[in-house]
Amino acid sequence: MKKPFLAILTALLPFCSHSQNFFFSGSLGGFSSLAGGPTVGNGDYLSGGLTYINKNTVAYDNKSGSLGSGLKLDLEGGYMFNQFIGFATSLNIGAYSKACIYTVSNIKLRPPKSSNTDSLYYNVDYTTKANVPILLIPKLIIQAPISKNKLFGSFGVVLPLSTDFTLDVSQANLPGAGAVETTVYHFDYKTSFAAGLNAGFGFKKIVSERFNYFAQLEFTSLSVMVKEKTLSYITDDGEYINMSTQYPHPTHYYYSNNFTGSLQDDFHRTAYTVNYSNWGLKVGCQFNIVERRSHRSEVETNGKSGGGAYKRKGSIKF
Repeated sequence: MKKPFLAILTALLPFCSHSQNFFFSGSLGGFSSLAGGPTVGNGDYLSGGLTYINKNTVAYDNKSGSLGSGLKLDLEGGYMFNQFIGFATSLNIGAYSKACIYTVSNIKLRPPKSSNTDSLYYNVDYTTKANVPILLIPKLIIQAPISKNKLFGSFGVVLPLSTDFTLDVSQANLPGAGAVETTVYHFDYKTSFAAGLNAGFGFKKIVSERFNYFAQLEFTSLSVMVKEKTLSYITDDGEYINMSTQYPHPTHYYYSNNFTGSLQDDFHRTAYTVNYSNWGLKVGCQFNIVERRSHRSEVETNGKSGGGAYKRKGSIKF
């Protein structure tokens, strides 16, 4: 009766007893828009429909755009409970953010320093770019040894620490409407707290007990809600316009799901989401702080073999 139990215990021991260790890693990767993700925005310069002075509505969309695109630095620390399961927290920092750009042509707008009745035809570029996105990602890690290396996967929750972004609206009047001038409106956006999901799959090359390097394909799904924007400055052919004397209009815009119907106006609008979803490949290295442990199991079995009693001691070390 004891022999089957001891056999099962001996077989399971490698899975529940192994050297635990803390680890730290750093990686750098390029991330692109997540195909099929939500639009960059919904009706506020970023996508939707805009009605200009001549009452013509220009529709535009940027469904594949994401403010999460660009080059990312990832710093991670964690703990492996055994050789299969662990937990980690990573700090994902945008080292370089790719801009989302859309252009509309030959539209009628009012120059920034003109009266309401004056208008010219313009080409307009809308350039949206994240400042320095910072994401905190606690995650579960599952790995499996393959020969002397490891395959691993991760699944976690994305908690954005900083997802503010900017929008530059650059207007250049067409030739034939006087001297060509370029006016840039610079908006700063603030976003509300949100949460998303993160998953990855990778390969880890074991160099030594304390050092290895890895490559990982990673997916992030995240959308954040816009809550406020500010027209920070205007330049006209590179010269800053005096906002107090030459632009006597409100410069703050507020967004909320409560601003609907009659509660909406030019400066109080319905909130919308901005896409930070992406996929990408990152490579990096990992340093392990190894805690050495030795688990010894002794199995003593009494029996008879060829008419005599014997004692056998087995030692299993992990």
